[in-house]
This record gives sequence, structure tokens and C-alpha cells, in this order.
Amino acid sequence: MGAVYLAAGVVTWRSLGSGKHMAATIFALNLVVLGIISYLYVAGEVVATDSLHAMTFRTSVWLVLFLGLVWISRRSRSLVTGPASSLALQPSTSSRLV
Repeated sequence: MGAVYLAAGVVTWRSLGSGKHMAATIFALNLVVLGIISYLYVAGEVVATDSLHAMTFRTSVWLVLFLGLVWISRRSRSLVTGPASSLALQPSTSSRLV
């Protein structure tokens, strides 16, 4: 998994959109594995609690990374369009009849 995490970092560095998709995929896969080992633990199977803690940590980190990439992509998109474009949609006060 370490190689996949490293690859995700390289992809994110080169393309924010692709990196966001990789982070979401890794988060989802970690969540699935966490669900499986949690189920096994609750069912009484032999699962190390360290494994549960590690998967919880990994899943949380990838969720934070994904949300951070979403925030950065939205912020960079608003910087490209700029605040002037949103002002253009609002009617001006000088055109109102009093």
C-alpha cells in the first residue's frame, strides 16, 4: 500500500483533479478494509486491535487528505473565475427606480 500512497502523492502533485480521485479511491478502499476487519473483530475472529487502530488512522488520514484536496480545488477554481464574475450576476443598485 505504501507504493500506492506514494503514487497518489506524485499524481496529486501533477494533477489536482486526478489526485482528488485517487485520494477518494484510497479512502474508500481503506474504509472497506476497516469495515471488514471491524466485522471480523465483532464476530469474535482473531483480529489484532492494533490493526483496527492502524486502519482507523489510515482511513481518517485519507479522508482528511481527500477533503483538503476538494477544498483546494474549489478554492483554486474560485481564484480562476474571480470575485468579479459573481458580482456581474447581481443587479446594480444604480439601475433601480426609486
